[in-house]
Amino acid sequence: MSRVWGDANLLIRLITDDPPQMAAQAEAFLKRAEEGQFSVVLTPVTLAECVWVLSSFYGFSREVIAEGLGKLLTNTGLEVLEKTAMYQALEIMAEKNVDFIDAYLAAQAKLHDEPVASFDNSSV
Repeated sequence: MSRVWGDANLLIRLITDDPPQMAAQAEAFLKRAEEGQFSVVLTPVTLAECVWVLSSFYGFSREVIAEGLGKLLTNTGLEVLEKTAMYQALEIMAEKNVDFIDAYLAAQAKLHDEPVASFDNSSV
């Protein structure tokens, strides 16, 4: 099956329905992926950009972002790189009220059973 690398705008349009015409195009595109015409690859950087835009430009809370992106990531047409870490990062972001990048780092460390070195928690 062929793969297409998904940009943050694809997910942002689906979550915000802004503008509606682009949201409809994104929905139709994702439906084709669900039908197996291709898969859409999403990277951690793409998801980080989504979180940033949804919070800074649209003013969505971390909880709303985590819920919206979490639902989208279950789409069978998506190939989410580092999927387990992405789900955990969204969960940590919402529950602990931390930035997505910090949550992603914490999720990766947890998956590898290793600590995080940071001045944020005085562990350096």
